[in-house]
Amino acid sequence: MRRIKWIDALKGIACLCILLHHFILCFYPAAYLGDAANLHLKGNTEIRFATSPLSFIVMGDFWVAVFCLLSGFVIAHKVFVSDEKEYGDAVIGRYFRLMLPVFVVSFIVFIMLHLNAFFNIDAGNITLSSWLTDAYTEKTTFGDFLYIVFIKTWFTGMATEYSHAFWMLSELFYGSFAAFLLASAGKKSNKFILIPYAFFALLFLLDNSHLAAFVFGVIIAYVIKAERDGGSLKAKGEHGNRALISLIAGIVMVIFAILLAGYPQEAVPENLYRLLNHLPERIWTSRFYHMIAALLLVAGIRRLPTTKWILGSAPFRFLGKISYGVYLLHIPVMYSVGCLVFVKSFESNGKYKTATLLCLLVTLVLTILLAWLFNILVEKWLGVLIKKCTSLLHDKEASDEEYEFDHEDSFEEVEDPELSGEVMPEETETSEVTAFEAAIPETVTSETETYETATFEAAPVVEEKISEPVKALKEKTVPEADLPLKAEAEETGREEWDFHNDDIDISQFKEITWSPEDEEKQAEDEAKDEAAKTDEDKQNKAE
Repeated sequence: MRRIKWIDALKGIACLCILLHHFILCFYPAAYLGDAANLHLKGNTEIRFATSPLSFIVMGDFWVAVFCLLSGFVIAHKVFVSDEKEYGDAVIGRYFRLMLPVFVVSFIVFIMLHLNAFFNIDAGNITLSSWLTDAYTEKTTFGDFLYIVFIKTWFTGMATEYSHAFWMLSELFYGSFAAFLLASAGKKSNKFILIPYAFFALLFLLDNSHLAAFVFGVIIAYVIKAERDGGSLKAKGEHGNRALISLIAGIVMVIFAILLAGYPQEAVPENLYRLLNHLPERIWTSRFYHMIAALLLVAGIRRLPTTKWILGSAPFRFLGKISYGVYLLHIPVMYSVGCLVFVKSFESNGKYKTATLLCLLVTLVLTILLAWLFNILVEKWLGVLIKKCTSLLHDKEASDEEYEFDHEDSFEEVEDPELSGEVMPEETETSEVTAFEAAIPETVTSETETYETATFEAAPVVEEKISEPVKALKEKTVPEADLPLKAEAEETGREEWDFHNDDIDISQFKEITWSPEDEEKQAEDEAKDEAAKTDEDKQNKAE
């Protein structure tokens, strides 16, 4: 089964933007924090950028919300289109799908710490960023490693010993189960399930939790399910004005998403964003707007076929495929090789911008390369292992075919043609047609009499539909479209017309149906023919 390409691509973009977010925090912190005391560019460029809508590109909290929403969407969509066994296995294996890749990366970092392979503190002394100076300061014991990887990262939260990016893995873990539960409740429910969905989304929003983004993902998946199932929410064919309205709505949603996503998380807004500073004090303003922006972004892109087609292209699909590896690996890569390149470059020429540019390029290339290798050598292998283990629960041997690991449980996802923008392939012929073809013996030749030996006992359901066409063949009647062929046969001197001429497509009979009205009409015609024949016999007898 195929995947939802533009969803995968958007996950990859989210992880890449999170990488850029951490790069800004490490080397241009004023562009995020709005702190004028730590500027590295001339003028107030970094301060202006921190409060600009363009900052949405590196607004980490927004892209984390997007990533969580997409995770909730994929999980809910899988529940809606799969049977209970399939998503039951996904629930059981969820912890291992998330934990095992983290275990591998954390173990590598554990080894690197003991080898003193990180240079983030040296770089932090130049950039004056606490994000660099506060990381990888202590070596952990192996016992601590096991506790952090198996327990703290998922159940306690804020386990940043092996990566600053691991703080949100616990929310990803709990949000996954929330999405499973909500989607299971809505699998066979009507549209009123949207009321509790909205209620839970509001609760999580007021609690400043990313779980709200997971609920948003479930809501979008349910709306798509309702449209596909033809419920009361079913969209009437989008043609003409309706398609134009949908397109405009999608563009407006994406524009508002970008504007809200640019709301500063740390800097104090002094531009138009100050008009949004009127939420209750207990609500984290930036997180509230960022999660609303994530909802608008995904809902808007869904209405933009061209955007979905672009996101479905090979480069973006590749980025989506390695998204989890990018998220897990980018901090260790940046704080080791990236910082080493930065320090050496800055010490050699003293050019800060050149050093940071080299650091960014090395980090991007190396992270993408390692994430690709990680996907091939680690994630896929772990996916096969998990699949085989879960198959034991059903007394069924797991398949050894290539198995694509995905922490979002979308490795066997059905791709909805509406979501991907692709044309749905033609449906296979019905079982009735197959039965009709199976009923014709393989020894059928060009002789009409061969049909005398054909039996249709193997296809009782089709017998009523094909009896008349077969009768027409036996009686040597010819469809109107084939009269020229009959005339040609008569001109060549053939005594009988070959009803199995290769030029004739017997599939013409596959769509013939025989209704009760047709039977009544045939009976009337036969009665008239019989009466006419009787009258003719009487007249001949009288003569």
